[in-house]
Amino acid sequence: MFSLATRRGEAHCTAESVTRGHPDRLCDQVADLVVDAVLARDPEARVSCQAQAMAGRLEVSAGIATLDAGLCGDLHAALPGRIRGLLRDIGYRSAMLDLSPRNCAIELHLQPAPVRPEAGAETVLFGYACDETPELLPLPWALASALTRRLARQVGVLGSPLRPEGRAQVTVAYRDGRPQALQALTVDCQHWPDATLEEVRSYLEREVVAQAVPAHWRLACPELRLNVGGRWTVGGPQRRTGASGSQRG
Repeated sequence: MFSLATRRGEAHCTAESVTRGHPDRLCDQVADLVVDAVLARDPEARVSCQAQAMAGRLEVSAGIATLDAGLCGDLHAALPGRIRGLLRDIGYRSAMLDLSPRNCAIELHLQPAPVRPEAGAETVLFGYACDETPELLPLPWALASALTRRLARQVGVLGSPLRPEGRAQVTVAYRDGRPQALQALTVDCQHWPDATLEEVRSYLEREVVAQAVPAHWRLACPELRLNVGGRWTVGGPQRRTGASGSQRG
């Protein structure tokens, strides 16, 4: 998410990013996995897939247009194991705290679709590169993404209290189209129940913020907010239902 607020020649740009353990992003990854599996088997296939995650359960629905008569049956057998592997890779571990890769129910609804010539769906994409960062992306977006990547890498690290779901929000002050200062930085992350709020905040500042945000931006930031809502032990689909967009291939 990227937003812009302007006032008297100045602008405040805010970007937000979420980790792989966010329920909606989890579902996008599951739907992508299904589309990739279909196209790996039949590059000429057409597929539309949606996924939904809730407490203890994942549901996947896909319409697949293919001349390979055995594809849907083979995917029914192969996909549950691959989806459970994805859940483990994200860092899900517990049915009580988010989602258990071992015990969660996975429901697949894979339906053959008519094979027929289709007019290609037209998509208009636009964007731009800028010189604010080495990634050629706006500074707020680059920093928010760096923070959530760092959050994700700390899940499962020895001594880390962090769990899969997290988010970061960065606000940068601009003048004359150039970034001037980091105005506010917010990082929230799910954590293990035995970690205190002080331990979590200290870890976030030391191992996430200090590692992801360059010092010349970080040290001048007047607002650093770490788990401002307090303790956060239950996350992922155990906390709320997630849904993907419609992934197509």
